[in-house]
Amino acid sequence: IRQSIQRNDVLKPINLLSQQMEPDVKRQRSLYREILFLSLVSLGRENIDIEAFDNEYRLAYSSLPSEILEKLPKIDAPPSVSMEWCRKCFGAPLI
Repeated sequence: IRQSIQRNDVLKPINLLSQQMEPDVKRQRSLYREILFLSLVSLGRENIDIEAFDNEYRLAYSSLPSEILEKLPKIDAPPSVSMEWCRKCFGAPLI
C-alpha cells in the first residue's frame, strides 16, 4: 500500500483491501480512512497532501468496475464536499 501511495496510485490499495474484506462483517472504518491512516503513519504527515489524496481517492473510486462498487458499502465512498469544507475551516485532524 505504501509503495502505491508513493506513486499516487490509490486504486491498487482500494482493490487490495476490498478483496480482503469479509462480506458479512460490518466495518467500523471506511477504506478511505484506512488507506489515509496507513499513508499518514507510514509516510509521515508532512509527506501527504490530504487534498491531493482526496482527489486521487475520488478518481480511483470512480474508476472501479461496477461489480466491485456494488459490493462496497456506502461508507467507502469518497469524502463529501461538506466534509472537505469542514477540513478547510477547522484543519485536518492530527494523528
